[in-house]
Amino acid sequence: MKTADRPTRGARQMSHHLHRTTTLLSAVALLAACGGEKGLLDSAATLQADLKPANEANILTIEHLVPHISTVPANAGAGVQLSVHERVREENGRIERPRVVLFLHGNTFPGVPGADLRLKPYDWMLALAKAGFDAFTMDQSGYGFSPRPAMDNPCNADPAQQASILIPRPLSTTCPATYPFRFATAQTEWDEIDRVVDYLRALRGVERIDLVGWSVGGRRAGSYAAGHPDKVGKLLLLAPVYTATESSAPPTVLPQPGFPMTVATRAATYASLWTPGIRCEGQVEDGIGDYIWDATTAFDPVGRTWGPPEGVTRVRTVNYWGWNRAAAGALSVPVLIISGEFDTVARTTDALYGDLGTADKLHVLVQCASHLMPWEMQARNLHNLSIYFLRHGTVAGLDQGKFYMDTEGNLTLRE
Repeated sequence: MKTADRPTRGARQMSHHLHRTTTLLSAVALLAACGGEKGLLDSAATLQADLKPANEANILTIEHLVPHISTVPANAGAGVQLSVHERVREENGRIERPRVVLFLHGNTFPGVPGADLRLKPYDWMLALAKAGFDAFTMDQSGYGFSPRPAMDNPCNADPAQQASILIPRPLSTTCPATYPFRFATAQTEWDEIDRVVDYLRALRGVERIDLVGWSVGGRRAGSYAAGHPDKVGKLLLLAPVYTATESSAPPTVLPQPGFPMTVATRAATYASLWTPGIRCEGQVEDGIGDYIWDATTAFDPVGRTWGPPEGVTRVRTVNYWGWNRAAAGALSVPVLIISGEFDTVARTTDALYGDLGTADKLHVLVQCASHLMPWEMQARNLHNLSIYFLRHGTVAGLDQGKFYMDTEGNLTLRE
């Protein structure tokens, strides 16, 4: 085992055998079964007590522009700046630097709305900063305030979307693409992540940082960590998109023909990602959808002027490879997978758990949660669970196993 606060593997197996279907609320019984080992989570209240959050008044917000030589085909070789957003705790005039965490956003939403919504109780980066982590999120090229080459021209959207969404705002008729290729590749995204990771390692003077990837950000985080185990400490994957049979090699010809971006309305975005997974009373707060859309389009002032009155999201296109059974099997760092029980998008998380090669692997299935869990009733439990894992490398004191979390934050071992 890597840390003293984890039970031995024999104790872990005994605990799993005795409490496979029993809620992890009886600390006395669990400690006895595990030979008195410490570190087992007896309840949600214990987890929260472990956090000891700081006052919000001393949480700083810092913006970084990270210099990078782009490998994105539309501006390959150009010097660009990648947008990186930070929340960090400052005390007594100095910044504490105990742990560094980098959030990687998904396919639809840029980094800040997903990780730092600035609306209680959904602000994930604030929760980590209050708990003593240095929390960062980056925008890949094609998102937020990072470069968007070829994306400001509406003619570079799919002609079908031009006709159905972009007429009459901003187009009067469809038009041919000026850049008829897909925008990014798996390699260009890894290059950008690696640049930001190295920037943060130098900024904080650390060898490794922890990665948190949501949705497609989970595939980026996992595939990057598989190739850079020397730079990653822990890996938290929220609703990660995963295809075990994905190709390990890039297409023969790059960039691939196509269009550099797609556009989507608010109604279509929520209908595909959110509405099918909302199945519990009180799961989603009234008005949260409007707030999230406003926060998202604030990072896309161009897209905000296209399509319907509320604007559209502009999402870059990409060719992916390299996040498959071989890559998952190559992971050697501790991994926590978190997924919502009503997620209709990321449906292969159990398969990913089975394919992970690391000995330290955990999977928590969260009650009454969809693919967009950070903006739902389970947000606070998500924050607490992530802080516990990033601090200890365990869930309920165990470094291996599958769990179910209820709406109170209580955990149950499951098959």
